[in-house]
Amino acid sequence: MSIKIKDFITELATVAPLVLCLFIVFGVCGVDGCSSYEDKGTTKVFKEVDFPQMEQISYIEDIQPIFNKRCVVCHSCYDAPAQLNLSCADGVLRGATKKVVYDALRLKPIQPTRLHIDAQTVEGWRKLGFYSVLGDRNSKSVTERLKTSLIYQMTSLARLNRLPYNTKIAKLQRNSHDPAIAPTIDEFPDYMRKYPHAGMPFFTQRLTDKEFATISNWIAQGSHVERKVVKLTKLEKQSVDKWESMLNGDSLKSQLIARYLYEHLFISHLYFSDIPNSGYFKIVRSKTPPGEKLVLITTALANDNPGVKRVYYRLKKIDGIIKRKTHIVYALGAKKFKRIKELFFETEWDIDKLPDYSDSVKVNPFITFSAIPAKSRYQFMLDDSYYFTQSFIRGPVCRGQNALNAINDQFYIMFQSPNSILSMTDDSFLRANMKHMTLPGNIRSLIAFPVSFGIITSERNDYLNNRTDYLNKYYLNGKSVSLDDIWDGDSGKSDPTLTVFRHFDTASLMSGFVGDQPESAWVIDFPLFERIYYSLVVNYDIFSTAGLQAATRRYFDLLRHEAENNFLLYLPIQFRQKLQDEWYRGVLLKGLIDYHKPSTTIKSALKFKTDNIAKEFTDSLMRVDKSIRKGKVDKQLEDFSKTIPAKLAPVVQFLPELVLIRVKMNNGNDQVYTMIRNKAHKNVAYIFDEQSRREPEKDTVMFIKGITGDYPNMILTVSEDELDTFKSLFYAADSADKIEAMLIKYGVLRNSNKFWQNVDWFQTYIKPSDHRDYGIFDLKNYYTY
Repeated sequence: MSIKIKDFITELATVAPLVLCLFIVFGVCGVDGCSSYEDKGTTKVFKEVDFPQMEQISYIEDIQPIFNKRCVVCHSCYDAPAQLNLSCADGVLRGATKKVVYDALRLKPIQPTRLHIDAQTVEGWRKLGFYSVLGDRNSKSVTERLKTSLIYQMTSLARLNRLPYNTKIAKLQRNSHDPAIAPTIDEFPDYMRKYPHAGMPFFTQRLTDKEFATISNWIAQGSHVERKVVKLTKLEKQSVDKWESMLNGDSLKSQLIARYLYEHLFISHLYFSDIPNSGYFKIVRSKTPPGEKLVLITTALANDNPGVKRVYYRLKKIDGIIKRKTHIVYALGAKKFKRIKELFFETEWDIDKLPDYSDSVKVNPFITFSAIPAKSRYQFMLDDSYYFTQSFIRGPVCRGQNALNAINDQFYIMFQSPNSILSMTDDSFLRANMKHMTLPGNIRSLIAFPVSFGIITSERNDYLNNRTDYLNKYYLNGKSVSLDDIWDGDSGKSDPTLTVFRHFDTASLMSGFVGDQPESAWVIDFPLFERIYYSLVVNYDIFSTAGLQAATRRYFDLLRHEAENNFLLYLPIQFRQKLQDEWYRGVLLKGLIDYHKPSTTIKSALKFKTDNIAKEFTDSLMRVDKSIRKGKVDKQLEDFSKTIPAKLAPVVQFLPELVLIRVKMNNGNDQVYTMIRNKAHKNVAYIFDEQSRREPEKDTVMFIKGITGDYPNMILTVSEDELDTFKSLFYAADSADKIEAMLIKYGVLRNSNKFWQNVDWFQTYIKPSDHRDYGIFDLKNYYTY
């Protein structure tokens, strides 16, 4: 409805005077301009304000674009403040809650609160404890609409208490971002007094006058939220019909294949590679077959009992802004369709009875899918090794320090060749040992955790012992492992090597060997690949208990150790134990109980000439397989990063985890690098007290060309002419204060008046060839220097 100017001004005058005065002054200036004012120091005393009438505001056309640019960077996942998700209409209508998703001491599971899944209506979300952030939308009073809207009050607070620009903020009020502290509208006055600088956008440059005026007028008009109608193009509809037909065949064989594909693709953003500008889709379970209206089956996990006699697998087009941290892309197309037919439908195997969804079956994919040839399943995962590894990294839970502190800050990943005995795809062996590969998905009780996990660990040890016996028999009579046992990526069709970087409670993945040789490396076989995926993705329930969290972290620790032992197989026997001891300094009794010793019987055919055998192995692999590439960094910063003297290494501990650097070139072709800090540890064997196992004197920093990571801690901007000065300051930094001074000099601070301008530049930097990797950064971890 339209608002008369006179009535609007009258209503505004009755709302909290100071906040509404700011709304009139700042919310409208910049739309049609303001009349004169007197400037007295830092306080502007306005004499008169023109208040122009604004046209009817559209949520889709006017509001969602503002949310996408300024709000989604924090409000888009489970770790969003108050779980407020502003990436789409449903999230805005759902609102906020005080319920905490990340709770390390949770003893009982809580009700899941997944957007689009666990409730379908506003009333349903209110029953689950969510409250409105839009206010009393039905009120005929503009006063009430504004006064009761948290979005209005929060954005007004940022204007009421402006941050000083381009100065250091001593302490970020992160506790004001805690979901449990997030205020209801009744609590807002106390919240405002306690956290005067916690307005939105949080601790950053405030909304522009036009953005604030647009949001304020929208709320004053009743904050109508229209939903965008998601339509399929003609080509998309044809592709959906084709894939849904394959996924919903009636034979038992077809149904098992469909279940396998669903459990391995449910987390992905699917798109049709044969269709230009294809939208993204999710594969979901439905009570209804293709051709009928989709009726979603809602369960906590993808492998939970669907509760229906027949499950149908459907492709649902998704809408809303794409976030990098949850953007896990998988391409469908004619080649993929043919490949799936070859791997699963055209291989010789059969099934008499479908597996059930009992607890003991569903969490163990080796039992569930034992009828499907293991080599087909492994090849399916290898074909998209980057996707499956990315699913561990970005995963379903947005962030996860408890899992990520089980990995080193940098390591390489390789895979056993599917044609090698080391891939462990012998179906008879797997059927004999599948009961020993039980995963911790059923552990819920923290009290019962020690006993339950002890049983799983014992079973896992039985599997490893049987695996060792199996391989020892094969490697009799002079046989040895060689580079032929490492997967070559099918001659460049996929990603045979990967590099993982950990950034405390987040991580990033790059294709190829990136950076200098890391301390450790993984070689993954089929049972490892599948167990990692099911442990961290399919079986992991973020809404479950501390018992599951602890079990998942402990089991992942064991899987990492297996992958490292696989790598040690390729090194000389006499070096293996020494290198493993170096990786696990200080593990003491844990090392004797949980970890297996490297093989002393299976020989490596590789010949080594130096003591740096890990690097020799990597170099040898690249010489043999030309499809394996080495990730490059720009020469301007590569040489510089290598000149940091060892005595300055401790200073690296004061750097942010992940920094995006923009070098402004004189020719206008600006260059982008990512500066990554890699932290050294004595070991990563324990969940708690990471700091006691740190070795900051061994920390390193590297500069990678392009963008990696989803949670930048800071943006630096350096002109080409200043590059040498920047290097000199970095080189001369011998204290935390000097590092901080360097970051302040070149950094884009949260409270900089050019903060959003620089963020927007990086958001649009992604090259057209990489558009499928585009997504909004998460800025909750952005530094506040």
